[in-house]
Amino acid sequence: MLQRFVVGVLCPVVFSFYACAQKRESASGEAITAVVKKDSVAPVQPPRYIKPAVYPQHYFQSPVGREMFLAGNFAELRANHFHAGIDIKSSSGTVGDPVFAAADGYVSRIKIQAGGYGKALFITHPNGYTTVYGHLLNYNAAIEAYVKTRQYQQESYEIDVEPAPADFPVTKGVQVAVMGNTGASAGPHCHFEIRDSKTQTAVNPLLFGMDVGDNVPPVFRALKIYYINAAGETAQSSILDVFKKADQYKLGTDTLFIPATKVAFSVKAFDQQLPPSGQNGVYKLTLQVNDTVVYQFNADNFSFSDTRYINAHLDYAEEQTRHLFLHRLFVLPGDRSNMYDHIMNNGVVDLAGFLDSLRQPKPVNVKITAMDVAGNAALLSFWVKSSPVISEALAPAYDYLLSWSQPNLIEADGFSARFPAFSLYENLYACFGVLKETSLSAYSPTFFLHDYKTPVHTPFQISINPWASLAPELREKAFIAYCSSPDGKILNCGGAFNLDGALTAKVDKLGAYCILIDNTPPAIIPISFPGTPQKTRRNRRPTFSGSLHFRIRDNYNVMGEAKSLTYRPTLDGQWLLMEHDAKSESIFARLPSDLPEGTHLFKLEVKDDRGNTAVWERSFSK
Repeated sequence: MLQRFVVGVLCPVVFSFYACAQKRESASGEAITAVVKKDSVAPVQPPRYIKPAVYPQHYFQSPVGREMFLAGNFAELRANHFHAGIDIKSSSGTVGDPVFAAADGYVSRIKIQAGGYGKALFITHPNGYTTVYGHLLNYNAAIEAYVKTRQYQQESYEIDVEPAPADFPVTKGVQVAVMGNTGASAGPHCHFEIRDSKTQTAVNPLLFGMDVGDNVPPVFRALKIYYINAAGETAQSSILDVFKKADQYKLGTDTLFIPATKVAFSVKAFDQQLPPSGQNGVYKLTLQVNDTVVYQFNADNFSFSDTRYINAHLDYAEEQTRHLFLHRLFVLPGDRSNMYDHIMNNGVVDLAGFLDSLRQPKPVNVKITAMDVAGNAALLSFWVKSSPVISEALAPAYDYLLSWSQPNLIEADGFSARFPAFSLYENLYACFGVLKETSLSAYSPTFFLHDYKTPVHTPFQISINPWASLAPELREKAFIAYCSSPDGKILNCGGAFNLDGALTAKVDKLGAYCILIDNTPPAIIPISFPGTPQKTRRNRRPTFSGSLHFRIRDNYNVMGEAKSLTYRPTLDGQWLLMEHDAKSESIFARLPSDLPEGTHLFKLEVKDDRGNTAVWERSFSK
């Protein structure tokens, strides 16, 4: 059953429903009715990984053949995902460290991407686990030759192949690759994972007895307090600094007076390792109220299908607006992650249950513990006490209410948005607006669907009717544009016209949308080309390069189902393998060593999501 909203400009005009269950007053005084479906059923969950009583200890060796110093921990908070492994630092700060098989097994998968894990290798082991090695510079000679053959067969730098078990058997400690910086990597390192082979569940590698010298406890930096109203929703919040005193962390005051009967918390906490390793993720967070555990986060394992629940676990608005990663110590209704234990009342503390003999609120002791896998722990301790409750009049203004557990349909003149059930993490008191001012570049009104600070778990469909000014010959160049990125960039969400003439696309962000056109071809910028004079830094004399290096970029980044740039390089009419590094917008290659002497023709075609194509073509002599 859909929860349907028919919306006019800037405010709701008509609401029609199949059923009505609860009402709330909007800021304008209108009664907003929301549907609550009593027999709502959660989506079917895939088979879960069963945590063993004991993880096999010392079965896996260090993939770098030495003590590991980490630049990132398992389940660390990242944008839109939990980190699925550990990041092992380079010994020298540069690429080139050897990477070894962590145990006996066979190469079961090779995946190469311009982004993501870059060059990645998967090794399946007889004990039921698979190890993953990411951001590699290259593979050993045998694997490298196999990969190159497959790339030429598919005429694609990006491949995802599964060799037969007999193709590449490996023994523990044999070199399989070289550490690199490929894919979405911020510096030279090896991303290392351990997965359950059957379910592909990511498991914390540090639980397997791998050698990571660590005697440094985690660190607390901030505490956020959420004042929870009678409906179980956040009415107000505030952030406090945290200070270390002696062997534990404290606030600036001993007792917090809470203007609500219910309160919840989140913390900025991170782990460290010697030598200093930056701000790595914590393994475990525990919330105790008067020494009773009411919440616990455990970074033991998670399913990749659950990784986007990070947007419910962290404070998404703080991450989006201030790049502040806060661990919630309470669970939102739509957070179905399996990373929580000992949950009482979803981690929300009900101060009304703590009264003295005169039925007056009494102080409650709160302890928050952060722990790493080695057992080093940090403690933040303070007291809270209920004070006069904030008024319900402080509830936010909104235009309509979306249920977190129900499908929702919003319809306005020339616009619709369809949200699947369970696409939100909590009920959303959303704002909606329409800007109909004519723009030389826009081919529809701009529709403001709440704002970018609220997360969406599941992609939802939006449809926008174009203005009549969109000429038929421009329809193939039209796309749905997302206009609410914090960095101010417009994102191309793609889109296709449906039978009703509306441009439709699936998106995963709230914010402003409109229709734009893109008839600008991508840019091809030559950096190095055979026969082009190059000057060395040492003697500044011109040399002649045998390399091909280009930057390729588009006028719009993509989001949702829109496709990134595709490219086709050819040499004398034959496809040429060129590596692609998305973060630097670069493609590059060396000339084949067996290229015969004479004149050769190189051609590069680059195409964007709307079919705009750029061509760069030039001859050179060898």
